[in-house]
Amino acid sequence: MHTVTMEPLDPVLDSEQLVRIEATHRGFTYQNLYGVACLLTMNATGTISVIFEHDEDVELLRADTHIYLQIKTRQNSLVLSDISSTLDRFAQIRNEHTLGNRKRNAEFAIISNVKPGPELHRMLATESWPSDVAILWPGVYDDGAHLSLPPVSADLDTAYSSCVKLANNIPFRSLSPATLVLKLAGLAQRFSAGHNNHRANLDDVKGYLEQLVVQLQDFPSAPKIYMPQRGEPEMATLERIRLLVGPSGSGKTSWASQIARLSTRESTYLSVGEMPESAVSSTLARELAARFEFELEFRGIGLASTATGIELLKFIDKQVARSRRDITIVLDDTHQLQTGTVRSIIEALSGVNFILLAQPWTGMSELEVRLNIKAEMFRGWSLDSIAAAFARAGCAINAGHAARVIEITGGAPLYVLNGAQLTAEAYHGDVDEFISAIESRRNITKSAQEVILSEVFEKLSPASKTVAALLSLASVPLFADEIHELTAIESQSADLTASAIRDLTSRGLASASIDGSVKLHDAYRIVAVDSQSADSSRKLQDARVKLADIIEKSLPSRGNAGRFSLWIKLLSQTGRIENLINIAVQEFFHEAGDQRGVWSAIEAAAEQDDLTPEVRFWAFDAMVKWLHRDGRYDAIPPLVHRMSEIAEASGSSIEHNAFSVPTQ
Repeated sequence: MHTVTMEPLDPVLDSEQLVRIEATHRGFTYQNLYGVACLLTMNATGTISVIFEHDEDVELLRADTHIYLQIKTRQNSLVLSDISSTLDRFAQIRNEHTLGNRKRNAEFAIISNVKPGPELHRMLATESWPSDVAILWPGVYDDGAHLSLPPVSADLDTAYSSCVKLANNIPFRSLSPATLVLKLAGLAQRFSAGHNNHRANLDDVKGYLEQLVVQLQDFPSAPKIYMPQRGEPEMATLERIRLLVGPSGSGKTSWASQIARLSTRESTYLSVGEMPESAVSSTLARELAARFEFELEFRGIGLASTATGIELLKFIDKQVARSRRDITIVLDDTHQLQTGTVRSIIEALSGVNFILLAQPWTGMSELEVRLNIKAEMFRGWSLDSIAAAFARAGCAINAGHAARVIEITGGAPLYVLNGAQLTAEAYHGDVDEFISAIESRRNITKSAQEVILSEVFEKLSPASKTVAALLSLASVPLFADEIHELTAIESQSADLTASAIRDLTSRGLASASIDGSVKLHDAYRIVAVDSQSADSSRKLQDARVKLADIIEKSLPSRGNAGRFSLWIKLLSQTGRIENLINIAVQEFFHEAGDQRGVWSAIEAAAEQDDLTPEVRFWAFDAMVKWLHRDGRYDAIPPLVHRMSEIAEASGSSIEHNAFSVPTQ
């Protein structure tokens, strides 16, 4: 590295003008930095909105108060003439509140980088000074303590450093504290110019902070009436690691949600079903950091952007040990992970309890041996529980009927509840007729459970079928506003969609999480798609395009590895090859993307004659970069040869800026 000698600036032509310009910008910068401090403390102070350059320099809206801040920078002591016009304006604003023209109680403060002069200082102690006006300067907090305002700084450097310290407290941010402060200062200036009507709302600010975790995965809502299963796993045990196994619909997640509701242990939930395996450990680290407010800073280094997922988990494990907290992690769909991945996560978090939920799979025995545990099975509801479920649906049932229901459904709660509802709606409450109808079709290809699911689905209203079919496209929970946006392509009203969501969740076809998101039960996803006509199937493809846009839009505020993976999958399904090519060469994709599906889509695009030469060329280029990143150098030359052929045949200059293979 060589040093560059900078030429000195020429002498300024008008030194007095330079002084005025510097003073003006110093004042605005100081004001913006104090506004940044207000933004960074919104959560702690209960501030709903920060308003820039409206009636006053900065205004804070809280539940019961509207605080008006005038911010002053001076070289010498603050004197009355500096603030006389400010006090007059405060009086006008106070009158608006007194007359009821403005909501909330008004409070006022003058923020000054210098202390008041002797005369003004004496005035502050008199009874004639307005009780709702505070003057705050560096080192003075008592007069404004009731306002919960950030400390006042003496100069720009101190103000900047103070903001950096506040930014350092933001949990799991993706930006360095200094970069975050500079970003927020620019935003403060933008709001001052009129952006969003001068107003920064709390929800907006959370997005500006660029925290790696904003929206956590929550436990699905526990059933209103929970009924234990036969030989159900105990809720409280001394084992640190537990593996609970049962087929889809067997009630594993309901059991875990019930535990979370009743247990005194702190707990968090993570479904890894549709998550790229490479992203599981880092995603879990982010969940833990945000959920339990663990810091991911070590000697001033932001580990969130530099460490691997396992390193993050080990660092969190040390904080768990120091805090002596009793934490349980519920990992759902563990059968989707390799044994080595599960083992490395558990070993990294040695002071944390684990509940692993899984469907039966071929690697179960290996995981049991590696972790020295024994799987606990879900065996379904008892005769009494089945009788209670049918009775609540209004269907009379005897012990013999209940035993036959167990034979058909295995006692799995989802299928029992579906069967009870189907009996009430399609078989006039006649349990014997329902059982006979299902048993008589046992020789066909579909299982009894598939027959039940299909019949239940057919009984849905058209609106509920539409919502179910659209939800089947998403492997992650969707929020109500996203579902409404998705159903708009079917011209379905918001009221009808809301009613359909309630219908699906009440029937158990979909589950709602504590955060308000909704996900179709896995068992119904294939049924929902298979039920669509050819015309509806074409509409589903249009829905995939819309869903891809919705998910992409949600990534800054609701993004997680599952949503990112779904977005990549939807881009592939909807033929957005150019988007995939651009993403596939980014480093972050290899940490959180669905590599297998994207590689197949790009590989197919490279050989697809109906695509433009440019798209095919860059598809090969992405594959070359990918192979080089993975060290598979032998496979690169044939692809480079194909790129040369396409470039030569097209007669264009698309080869410029393409990937160049290093000579070895």
